[in-house]
Amino acid sequence: MAQLNWAYEAGAAAARRTLQAGAERYFAEGQAAPAGAECPYPATSWAAIHWRRGKASREGESA
Repeated sequence: MAQLNWAYEAGAAAARRTLQAGAERYFAEGQAAPAGAECPYPATSWAAIHWRRGKASREGESA
């Protein structure tokens, strides 16, 4: 039984590493950002307005 748990934990760790690498790649490519990240766009750009609206909707506020 211990060997089964080891195999499960190894598989779960590999899945976590894969998901973390994907999240980091998407953030680096500008496709997604981790919670609490600062807006990377100029303050007056349409992208910044969209960023603030999305952040406000996730936090339950109005933009």
